[in-house]
Amino acid sequence: MPASRKSSKVFYRLRPAREGQPPFVDLRLPGGVIIRQVDETLHRKALLNASKALKERLGG
Repeated sequence: MPASRKSSKVFYRLRPAREGQPPFVDLRLPGGVIIRQVDETLHRKALLNASKALKERLGG
């Protein structure tokens, strides 16, 4: 991994779902800052799946 990627900061931002748009969009700013826009619907689905997996692991 290049040194420039190690020193970058990544911030996540939810955005409304839009048909025809990719689920993730990275905006790269000067200084190595990356703003990753995530589709809100996809984010909620991922949280739901993670919650189910955690409940299964904990025996709930």
